[in-house]
Amino acid sequence: MNTIEITRPVARQDHFCEVCGPGIKQGDQYSRTVSVDGGDFSVFKCCLEPCLDVVNKCFRGGFYDRFVGGVTGDDAREWAHEHVGVGGLIDDPDALKLLQRLEQHNAQHTP
Repeated sequence: MNTIEITRPVARQDHFCEVCGPGIKQGDQYSRTVSVDGGDFSVFKCCLEPCLDVVNKCFRGGFYDRFVGGVTGDDAREWAHEHVGVGGLIDDPDALKLLQRLEQHNAQHTP
């Protein structure tokens, strides 16, 4: 997989964040990565904070499936779960922010 373009546009409409779900709101700046793999294009969009921070930490730490060619939303969520300690001991503040955002989203969308 080859990355063609990485931009940080301002959203003209709401977008789905690959990491936390519907976290990109109109007017927010977000990360947009365009890649190509054998003629197939893909676009990975995510919130700048904390999602992009977590994705970057995954990539730098080698915490991703090399066959996929980069960090996925699943990789980022798994990394976050592994970097928040038991009993309130927090290893990484970005991991905590992501998990809190996921909990809020789940609470809002659970019947």
